Amino acid sequence: LGNAKTRQYTAPFFVSVPGNVRAVAIPTASSGWVASVDTVAYYGPPPPNLVSLATSVSENDGSTTISLSAKPQTSVFCYAVVETIPFGLTPSDLMANGAQGGEWDPADSVIRWGPYLDDDSRTFSFEVSGPAGIYPFSDQVSFNGYSTTTTISLPVSMPVADTTPPALSITSVADGDSEISADLLVSGTASDSGRGNNGISLVTVDGLPANNDTASGAGTADWSADVQLHTGPNTIVVVATDTVGNSTNEAVTVTYNPPTFGATSIVSGGSGGTQSLQTQLSGLSQSKDTIILYESTDLQNWTEVMPQPLMTWNGSTVTISIPIIPTTTGTYFRVTVTQSP
Repeated sequence: LGNAKTRQYTAPFFVSVPGNVRAVAIPTASSGWVASVDTVAYYGPPPPNLVSLATSVSENDGSTTISLSAKPQTSVFCYAVVETIPFGLTPSDLMANGAQGGEWDPADSVIRWGPYLDDDSRTFSFEVSGPAGIYPFSDQVSFNGYSTTTTISLPVSMPVADTTPPALSITSVADGDSEISADLLVSGTASDSGRGNNGISLVTVDGLPANNDTASGAGTADWSADVQLHTGPNTIVVVATDTVGNSTNEAVTVTYNPPTFGATSIVSGGSGGTQSLQTQLSGLSQSKDTIILYESTDLQNWTEVMPQPLMTWNGSTVTISIPIIPTTTGTYFRVTVTQSP
C-alpha cells in the first residue's frame, strides 16, 4: 500500500483505509526470482444498495403468490436475485417478467434468478404451498460483485381443497316412466362449473363409461348411453366424477312393459272365401308406436309385408288383420314395435 509496495506480507492481513491492493507472487531463488503478473483489487466498505427490491404477497382461491420487483440503478452492470424458501414450503410456477424463469434448488431451499448482464428492471414471482402460517422469507440481491440480504415475514395460506361433487342430471327419462322398447337411450349432463371448476373425468351408466363423458374446467359433458331393459322395473344408476375424485349419482326407475299378444284366430269373410289371420297386441300407444309386419317361410329370412295389413286401434290395443289364402301353409308372421320419442 502506498510506498510500502516492496514490503512482504503474510495472508491474511488487514486494510485500515479504503484503497487498491496490488500483489505479486515472488518464487524462490532457484527459479530466478521471476515475479508473477501483478493483480489489483479494491478493498473497502461495500457501496450503497444500487438495486431496490420490493416484495408483495397476494392470495387467490387459497393459493399464495409472492412477487419481487427489482429496480437497478444505471451504474449496475450485472445483478442476480436469490429467494430463500422457509422449511415446510414448496415453490411452483417460477416466473420472470411474466414468463417461465428461475431455478429451484431444493438442496439449498433457494430460488435463483439471473445473473442479468444489464440494468433492466424485472418482476419475479412464484407460488408457495404448505401449512398455513407466517414465514420469514429472505431476499438477496447481488450486483456488481456485492450482495445485500433482507428478511421479511409473509403470510402463507393453504389452498382450499375441493370437496364439492359435480352437478349431474338425467334428461331423457324420468323416474317412474314406462317403456315398451328394451333398447333405451339414457342421456343427460354433468358439469363441475361453480363446484371447483376441475372438470368431469368420468360418467358411468350402470357401471359402464358413457359416451362423451368428459369435460374440462367449467365445461359440460353431454353424456349418453344405451341401456338394455328387462321386463318389469329397471333401476338405472348414473355416476359423475370430477378430476379430483368427487362424485355424485342419480338414479331413475323405469318399467319395461313389452307388448303382449292376445288371442289369435282365423276370421272368414269377403268374397271367394277370403280369410284373415287376426291377432291382438296390447300395452301400446297409437301416438308413439309404429308397428311393422314381416313374413318368412324359414324363420330366418324375414320380408316386410307390402302393403301393411289392416290395423285397428282400441285404446292401448291394436288388432292386426292379415289376409291369408286358406291353402297356403308354412308361412310365418312376426311384428316389430318401434317407439318414437
